Amino acid sequence: MANDRDNTRDFAKKYGQVVARAWSDPAFKKRFVSDPAGAAKEFDIQIPAGIQIKVVEDTDSVRHVILPARPSAQELSDEQLEQVAGGGCTACGASTVMQAPPSPSAPPPPPPPPTYTGWY
Repeated sequence: MANDRDNTRDFAKKYGQVVARAWSDPAFKKRFVSDPAGAAKEFDIQIPAGIQIKVVEDTDSVRHVILPARPSAQELSDEQLEQVAGGGCTACGASTVMQAPPSPSAPPPPPPPPTYTGWY
């Protein structure tokens, strides 16, 4: 399962780069919102065929909560259950939750790789 962890870390790093670019580059942000899969390719993130990605943006007063698809009826492994309990859910495809910084006059520095911050 080390490969799964490496893939998750690699994705988190690339996702952090996408977010940083969207925060600092209005043209990229517009492309990312209108064509997430196309914009993600710029960071070597491949979206599998048949998967649709929708980008929504949090504001100071609106937060979005992702309700993951219900897992299949199969029983989850102990490792999958541990990942869910720890906030990550590679089994169900849940993403992480990030809190945007206040709107500064200068673009924010690149964020660290996303981490689960819980409900807020």
